[in-house]
Amino acid sequence: MNLRILIVISLILSLSGCLIKEWEDVSGENEFKGIIGTQLKTKVKFVIHGVTTEPNYEEVLHHYSLMGAPGFGGPEVLSREELPIGTIV
Repeated sequence: MNLRILIVISLILSLSGCLIKEWEDVSGENEFKGIIGTQLKTKVKFVIHGVTTEPNYEEVLHHYSLMGAPGFGGPEVLSREELPIGTIV
């Protein structure tokens, strides 16, 4: 179940990454208190991408996107690393 939460959060962040301009700290909200500090062990291979949201794809890292393999590509991807099965997140 925790892996499903991680996958859903990763998918949402990946799909909305180009629209995110500011981050909001939600760690104090009751809805998220239960998962803050939780360690998860992956059961499938993931790919972590370093992403820029600069209009001209300048090499300024804005956020990381974590999603199931094979991941995604494009000029906005500054880095890409595979996280093998069993990685602690």
